[in-house]
Amino acid sequence: ILSKATGVRTEAPENPALPPSPVALLQLRSRGGSPVERAIALLRGEAKVAHSQALEQLAQEIAAKKEEGAFDQVINAIEKMIFHLKDEQRQEDDHKNWCDL
Repeated sequence: ILSKATGVRTEAPENPALPPSPVALLQLRSRGGSPVERAIALLRGEAKVAHSQALEQLAQEIAAKKEEGAFDQVINAIEKMIFHLKDEQRQEDDHKNWCDL
């Protein structure tokens, strides 16, 4: 009676059923490397077929970006922020010196 009146559950909840085959969720191996590597290979192949320097250059740029470390973009952003803050400080110092004249 108390559980009906207050909405408190007194029985244990049912656990969700497992999928019929857990193997369906398992990826055994990827096809031909990472998606970036496949994109580079596709671009290089199309560049050869179309004799396109632009596609080959794009593939080279993507490959160069792929070789950068995981934190290179973060480090570059931090360095840009440091340069920006130093420039801002210099501008504020110049303005203060001008006002003090």
